Amino acid sequence: MEAILENPDLGPRLDGSLAGWRVRHGGQGRVPSIVYRPDGENLLVALVAFLGAGLAQAQC
Repeated sequence: MEAILENPDLGPRLDGSLAGWRVRHGGQGRVPSIVYRPDGENLLVALVAFLGAGLAQAQC
């Protein structure tokens, strides 16, 4: 979350029903994937999911 707060404009933009939202993946191992949207001085968080690296890569 700290990295997202430091630079919320990074991360791929989602489309479809999640247009305008972004996603960030934590990296290797059991780390969170976070779906979020910057909103002025606020950060809206829609989803925090803890996935194993294999499942996260299979979904991309």
